[in-house]
Amino acid sequence: MPEEFRRATDREDDDLLKEIRQLIINTQDLNVKTQLMIQLRIADSLITNTRITTKLNDKIDTHLDEFGKHALREEKLFAQGRILWRIVVSVVGFLQIVVGYALIDHISKNREQDSRLIEAETWIRVHKNHHEMEEKGLAK
Repeated sequence: MPEEFRRATDREDDDLLKEIRQLIINTQDLNVKTQLMIQLRIADSLITNTRITTKLNDKIDTHLDEFGKHALREEKLFAQGRILWRIVVSVVGFLQIVVGYALIDHISKNREQDSRLIEAETWIRVHKNHHEMEEKGLAK
């Protein structure tokens, strides 16, 4: 509610209460005076209640605005976090592929070297046995 409208309404409410008080003072009839007093209490309670409700409404509106701003900030942070998480997952995935390829290549080269070593050891044994046999005169 705009502030000037609220101030105008407050003045009107205060004027109404003054008017009822003045009627109570000017009235001589006790029944009318009693009814006016009851109306004054009702009007005063309603005005007070309306003012409190308006203040609460203003506070709730302010709170909702702040909450909305906070929610937007949180949403932006979560969106950034999701983007960063995707980047991290992508980088880790890429590194796993590179390291996996290097590991497979290394294992393959090790197997190749192992088979060459076995061949060399076999050749050395065969030739060593052949040489020993030649020394003993058993080889042809």
